[in-house]
Amino acid sequence: MALFGKSEGFAAACKRVQGYGYQSAADLRELLLRIVEHEEATPAKMTWGLAHSDPKVRSFVGDWMLQKRDASVLDLLLRELHGKSPQVREELAGLLQRSGDPEALAQRIGAMLRSQKKELREGGLALLAALPDWSNHLGLVKEALNDPVGTIRVEAAKLLARKVKVAAVFFLLRGLVSDDDPAIRRVAIEALASHPTPDIVEPFFERLPQADSYEQTLMVQALGQLARDPRIRLEERLLPLLGDESANVREAALRLLGQMPNRTRILRSFLVHCRGIATWLRERTIQSMMKFSSDIVESLGELMEDPEEDIRVGAMLMAASCKDERVVPHALAVFNGGHDWWVRSMAAEVLAGFPQPEVVNALLAQIESQELRYTVVSVLGRWKQPGISTYLLECLTDPQRCIRMAALDGLEGVHEPDALRIVFLCARGDAELAVREKAALVLRAAGPSGAPFLEELERARKAERKIEVDLSRVELEMLNPSLRG
Repeated sequence: MALFGKSEGFAAACKRVQGYGYQSAADLRELLLRIVEHEEATPAKMTWGLAHSDPKVRSFVGDWMLQKRDASVLDLLLRELHGKSPQVREELAGLLQRSGDPEALAQRIGAMLRSQKKELREGGLALLAALPDWSNHLGLVKEALNDPVGTIRVEAAKLLARKVKVAAVFFLLRGLVSDDDPAIRRVAIEALASHPTPDIVEPFFERLPQADSYEQTLMVQALGQLARDPRIRLEERLLPLLGDESANVREAALRLLGQMPNRTRILRSFLVHCRGIATWLRERTIQSMMKFSSDIVESLGELMEDPEEDIRVGAMLMAASCKDERVVPHALAVFNGGHDWWVRSMAAEVLAGFPQPEVVNALLAQIESQELRYTVVSVLGRWKQPGISTYLLECLTDPQRCIRMAALDGLEGVHEPDALRIVFLCARGDAELAVREKAALVLRAAGPSGAPFLEELERARKAERKIEVDLSRVELEMLNPSLRG
């Protein structure tokens, strides 16, 4: 007691500390020691120190209160939570956790989380977070997750994120991946993405179509790590996203595809997937996959020789759109192989995008094939290459109208008089009206080069019409002699 002197009592010393009436840390400690040794010093009278702006004061007073082992300390600390700054509340939570009565503390935390006062609920959550075994009290965390105040819910989610590897915590975070609050979703996704396990596959794929770009990036990166494990078979969930109406979702699916090994297996699964979807959706899905074409060409080549016919056909349909020369050897192998004629015809359609000498020679070698002739003539005609017209002109006498028509399609644009003369003969004498009209169109497309043949054709048709008229008149006169002049 003598330490205070006659002029300074307990209250005055406390005011000195409250008013920063000390010069150094040593002066402060000496003053605080004198205060707590006073007979009037009790935990209830020292609570002011718990909210002092100087952390040294807060730390000293808090440690002293705990050392007193007073039964009232727990309630005093709880009351001090109200209205305090987050930093002070966190420190108070730490003191409460050290108070030595965890069961009573858990009961009080539950009451705080159910309080009508936001500050008490915030304090209760801070208390909970200070407990080293808070994951054993997930019922309390769930109460905070259902709080009407968004910031409290977010803090509860952040608390869960600290122990994402705990199975029960993981389960709660998984349910927050699709939460209505974007801040909570982000916390949950960030936590789960930092610890990717097969259990994130389902919630991440469910969320991916609605996710924003940041969420998609996190999920794609996490799923990409799992994609290296073929046992997980991510493609079964990924492939339907290639046909999603959102371009962002399709792009995210492609980014994830880019991280997956064994492209051939994935592409085969893709072709199987396309069998059972509507035509319009299949087209959009294939368009998405074709953005991936530079990475799947070799796989397409392998699948063009797949034992299953549907897979071969699907691979060739995709190969026909990729415009990559690496498909040529594979398509040539199919075209020159022993497959059914219609499969080889599809291979020819793939080769149509590559008018290389070896391709031209392979097609010309099959121009007499009854099964492949139409496809070969059709493909050759698209190239408009010098020398090919000779083969097309020979086809104008083919007995099949479809082949004559295909040859005329390929001859459109020729200007050589000898070639146009043959086309003229077709326009003049083919047995089918449609073929004659198509040949006339070829002559018209030749411009000035075809003009003389068109004039000759018109004169011949006029003469034919005159003969037809004369024959009709003779027939009438024979039936009715009175019509004779």
